[in-house]
Amino acid sequence: MSGSDGNTFSIGEAIDAIGFGRFQVLLSLFAGFAFMADAMEVMILSILGPALVCEWKISDYDQASLTTVVFLGKWLLRNGIYI
Repeated sequence: MSGSDGNTFSIGEAIDAIGFGRFQVLLSLFAGFAFMADAMEVMILSILGPALVCEWKISDYDQASLTTVVFLGKWLLRNGIYI
């Protein structure tokens, strides 16, 4: 990157110039919570699938379909396809 005087500077220098304040802290917290929620969703799917096989006697195909639909929904939303 080029600075205002034509010199190049590193990412660390750019962050020092911009600063790190309340907005960046809140953004980091919200992004962390989003990653945590996503990880918990995947973990719940791994627990829920076998439990449904025992409780509702669903087939292995239905169990796999449950997980597939969740990830398909994530993929559709990520690509801006709203149904």
